[in-house]
Amino acid sequence: MSGAFNVWAGTPAFMAPEVFKRQRGMESDQWSLGMVMYQMLSGRLPFWGPDPHPSPFRVMAAILKDEVRFDGPEWRNVSETGRDFVRRLLERDPAIRMSAEQALAHPWIKRHCDHTHGVPSVANNAVPAVRKAHQT
Repeated sequence: MSGAFNVWAGTPAFMAPEVFKRQRGMESDQWSLGMVMYQMLSGRLPFWGPDPHPSPFRVMAAILKDEVRFDGPEWRNVSETGRDFVRRLLERDPAIRMSAEQALAHPWIKRHCDHTHGVPSVANNAVPAVRKAHQT
């Protein structure tokens, strides 16, 4: 895995399967993005189940073994391309999971986002502000 980290951080419901195995890497963030997208598009979390307050252990077990489903009525108005975008982010195998670059090039993103102006560089905006704050 590229860029492995040693710190656990975040909400268990959004953690990638490899995080529970202490193998977190850059790919884990893509999983979390998939969880956010799933929730935004469907209004629910994929591994939550019917219990409104499942235990963290139940959620962890579901993330490790349950299949992600896109067949509920909440997915009726989401295109197959949109479901594919989320499905590829929620791939359990981090080596196969869609990368950030692949996500930006995905047809669903290209269709719904205007890339004509490019993506502003975070470094161009944030770094000077941080440097200025530390000079005082």
